[in-house]
Amino acid sequence: MAGMLPSRNWRLCAFVLAVASVVPSLSAVVGEGRLYHGKMVQCMHGGSWPDVIAHGGPHCGTEGYEQVFIGTVQSATDISDTDKRLQILPGEVFFGDPVAQVTATVNQACLTPNEPEIKAGDKWLFYLRTRKYLHPDGNPAYTTSNGQLELPFDSPSEPLSGRQRCPTALRVARMADSGEVIDAAFHGTLAGRITHADGRAAKYAHVAIVPVSPRGLQFTVVTDQQGHFEVGGQQPGSYLVGVGLLAEIGSPEWKSRVYYPGVPTREEAKVIELGDGERRAGIDFKLLPTSPFP
Repeated sequence: MAGMLPSRNWRLCAFVLAVASVVPSLSAVVGEGRLYHGKMVQCMHGGSWPDVIAHGGPHCGTEGYEQVFIGTVQSATDISDTDKRLQILPGEVFFGDPVAQVTATVNQACLTPNEPEIKAGDKWLFYLRTRKYLHPDGNPAYTTSNGQLELPFDSPSEPLSGRQRCPTALRVARMADSGEVIDAAFHGTLAGRITHADGRAAKYAHVAIVPVSPRGLQFTVVTDQQGHFEVGGQQPGSYLVGVGLLAEIGSPEWKSRVYYPGVPTREEAKVIELGDGERRAGIDFKLLPTSPFP
């Protein structure tokens, strides 16, 4: 109907070709108008976005990003009509140095239209890079922002729901880098819930996934606000699961470490056998009373 604005679904407005000699890293800039919370906003896409349109989505590689990980949003605070500041607890890290917490900004209005609002407790695959700005004089060349991180709205970042393409691809790439034998078909899942000794949910606890046989990379995933954790894309084999197992020796987390099914030593731990494509849920156990997790 004439005169009606679209919903949040985007409308492509214009292609503005960038001059390669000025901005060599940009192949084009795409201006796109969107209606967000009743206001029309402009989203300027750059880099390889025309290729994204042509091939149905961004690739899963880590080039151009400072950090790539699966993490849990601890808080999401509105800082403008379109931007949010995210406090994120990294879990499974694919690229970048492991850290306890990450602060990043995101232009919520310009994310893929069918993506939900980011909120506390959400678990996402995050692709983060140093935030960039246009020079105040209008020069189209970018300047960095002293290390502030952003979630680019053209990145493969996505909420974890169902089976995603990129986490499995990233795990396979990580195995290739480490020299491990690759089985691109593995899709096993480990899932469970962590609680405190008094039954309260252990939110944001770092759950260690330790392959016993065959040997593989050890990593942690972070529980959500209800104490749940889940990690997919795992190869068949034997695993140890626990909290605090990979923490720094001598830290409060390490001193309070506990193995599934809720025991303090590796000798007492129960080894979890995971079959090809199997989903092993019910990996539930309680933390020790001295645990530092909230």
